[in-house]
Amino acid sequence: MSAPTLLDLYRDAAEAFRLEAQREYAVPAESAQLKAFLEGQPLPFDPAVERSMEIIRSATARGAHFRRVHVVDLPLSPYLRYEMRAYQENVAAGEQVSIAVRSWHRDLAALDEDFVLFDPGTDRQAVVWMRYDVRGQLADTLYRDSPADVARACRRRDIALAHAVPLHEFTALADTG
Repeated sequence: MSAPTLLDLYRDAAEAFRLEAQREYAVPAESAQLKAFLEGQPLPFDPAVERSMEIIRSATARGAHFRRVHVVDLPLSPYLRYEMRAYQENVAAGEQVSIAVRSWHRDLAALDEDFVLFDPGTDRQAVVWMRYDVRGQLADTLYRDSPADVARACRRRDIALAHAVPLHEFTALADTG
């Protein structure tokens, strides 16, 4: 049996936690939105983003709980400033998005690997580890449902959540300098 896709896991999850730890992501599908952001324009409609948002909306409407923490470094790169704007769509769809600044706590320095944790503590628990190359492009995903992998992801989730602030608080702090 092959591992389920990330979208399938999100569709079926009662709970999902996404940790983003990279300083920069190179996502070709985001190029039009990133370009518009950098030019001070509204983000254009993107069917791929809309499909993802529909999954979040549908899942949260049925009671699923989706959270995301991005561990960032200051000052924010232009790409991360774009992500802060793009996350507004995730929040509107029902995902709780928070930001943790790596320099705020020494434990955050160890959070350098992206993952998505699904349904911990249930018979469907799993984690998808995401590996990126030096350019920030997704190089590999690794699906694991072992208790050891899930426990490792849970520890990292707990560290991230303990030192993160909701996106709206972070952006308010950033806007005031």
